[in-house]
Amino acid sequence: MDQTNSSSGSNRRDHVNRAALRLRPDYPEAHYNLGNALLRARDLGGARAEFGETLRLKPEFAPARQMIDQIDRFLARP
Repeated sequence: MDQTNSSSGSNRRDHVNRAALRLRPDYPEAHYNLGNALLRARDLGGARAEFGETLRLKPEFAPARQMIDQIDRFLARP
């Protein structure tokens, strides 16, 4: 896969998610999607924060809980 196109697509998705959050900051799915984009960019702290915001807005959103658990397990590794 062409790294340039992959990076460009990721940047575009990140931009769309951030625009969605500006319009509707209470949209949990946009926080979740941004969390995934940040995770792909290896920003674990930012990703965890977005997944946490997803759960604050929609506590039953299991995929966000699973992502937080995975990040926490990864960060706890020696």
